[in-house]
Amino acid sequence: MSSTLIFDHAILVVNNLPVAMRQFTQLGFTVTPGGVHVGGLTHNALIAFTDGGYLELLATSRRSTTTLLKVLHFTRVMRLYAPARFPIGKRLLTDIASGVGLRDFALLSSNLDEDLPPIRQRGLALDGPQPGGRQRPDGQQVSWRTAVPATIDLPFLIDDVTPRLLRFPTGSAQQHANQVSGVTGVIVAVTDIEKSAEHYVALLGIDPQEPSQFPLPGTRSIDFALGSTILTLVEPARGNATLRKSLATRSAGPLAIWLQATSPEGSTQIALTCQPGRGITLSRSNPYS
Repeated sequence: MSSTLIFDHAILVVNNLPVAMRQFTQLGFTVTPGGVHVGGLTHNALIAFTDGGYLELLATSRRSTTTLLKVLHFTRVMRLYAPARFPIGKRLLTDIASGVGLRDFALLSSNLDEDLPPIRQRGLALDGPQPGGRQRPDGQQVSWRTAVPATIDLPFLIDDVTPRLLRFPTGSAQQHANQVSGVTGVIVAVTDIEKSAEHYVALLGIDPQEPSQFPLPGTRSIDFALGSTILTLVEPARGNATLRKSLATRSAGPLAIWLQATSPEGSTQIALTCQPGRGITLSRSNPYS
């Protein structure tokens, strides 16, 4: 049995969008300006792949907004901020307030009205669907809906109101100098792998796979297969100081994205990480080995 959900995109929070766009261009990616989100607080740029997934570079439209979000997050009053009154707003603004890095990811639903009832019947609480959207640089309005699980170890869900091709760049935007063609894996750090595995079973409607295709030294790990993308949950062992430090500032979240690069010589896996103090890293070896 396969899940009705597939990988949609990963979110990398950046301080300055134009600077981040130049950095990713220098790494061999084709970066497409995405536009301004409804409400005007944030804007983005997209790195689209031929497998249908993409990376979203997300930043506030004004630096002063980032400062405000960090204060609200630190003082634990984000819920009082009007744009954060809906779960998706609170989640993404908290992602930004938490600082630069690989902060979140989303799974694509073909129809949330059909997918949410069986998920809820499996015992998982989600808010939504809630409307969202942005205006592209060419003036085109793009609309979607999101559903947000109550637990932070899970991705949020998205479906499209306007055609997905308006949200997802196509053609030459999917051709990259570094030959990356898609997302093959997402590594998600969790503090309790048994509990998180139960959450993922309820969300996806499928059982986990062991052993993991992307094992990390000093961790326990299990996989969930979503088409061509593998979601790997990892729980650090007692002696794994690197991952434990990562989880000290958040209880769960994506650590790395595995990308597939295809060339005439064959295919290879590239790990992408984006962490405070270390910047953007592309590696052909396991970034946490």
